[in-house]
Amino acid sequence: MIISFNANSLARVHDLAPDIPTSLLASSPNDPEGLIALAKTAKTRSLDLAYGLCTREVTSYLISRGYSVWAWTVDDTRTMQNLVNDGVSVITTNVPSKALDTFRPLD
Repeated sequence: MIISFNANSLARVHDLAPDIPTSLLASSPNDPEGLIALAKTAKTRSLDLAYGLCTREVTSYLISRGYSVWAWTVDDTRTMQNLVNDGVSVITTNVPSKALDTFRPLD
């Protein structure tokens, strides 16, 4: 997996090694069509967004258009749970223990 803020670099990775998954990091724009335009430039179907961009509406819209939505950097359990409930598939965190406590299946 290669993630980057640079859409052109990710497009180049895709051209050279299309089997390597990529995800575009983005902290703006906050409109879904702008994010899709960036993802198209990057030749990726995965957007790794600053978690503040991951509203329920934006996440649902992107998923309905075939994109996976990731969120960074989330360090509190309530936000983690809300994002996953809204469809975010990957959480980046500085506190993995909180993510484990939040998402570990109960025995």
